[in-house]
Amino acid sequence: MREAPELWALEVGDDCPPLELGPFLGEGLGLKGTGIMAIFRYPKVLLFVQGRGIATARALLECSHDVPGISCHLRQEVKAYYKVKNDADIVYKERFPAWSEAAATPSGCKLSVVTHTGTFGRAFDDDDELLYDPDTTAAVILSEF
Repeated sequence: MREAPELWALEVGDDCPPLELGPFLGEGLGLKGTGIMAIFRYPKVLLFVQGRGIATARALLECSHDVPGISCHLRQEVKAYYKVKNDADIVYKERFPAWSEAAATPSGCKLSVVTHTGTFGRAFDDDDELLYDPDTTAAVILSEF
């Protein structure tokens, strides 16, 4: 017998809260020992996100201040380059403004999500707003292979 039969009866367009289904793969994202958690060493963090990697990016960006992670609220800038096939594939788009607002408190961190349909290299090269020092900018790649 299936648990939560009301979930199995849902159809596209039904009014319901967002659903996230598991099981989730892997053992989590191991940031310890990478240096990325050192906010003063890497005041800027770039996320390169594709496919299911957006779920991990969401966890990093929505992480509460008391949980170790990339600590967006203490960085100068966090930018996510989110690769999608087309605009219809953008997941969590309605959350992007909240991510930016939460990161800006209390440090004034500039957090933005750049969606694109090309390569990560092209999106990075086309970004005229990003000013970075390779020695103080960390990159996290969240992509399925």
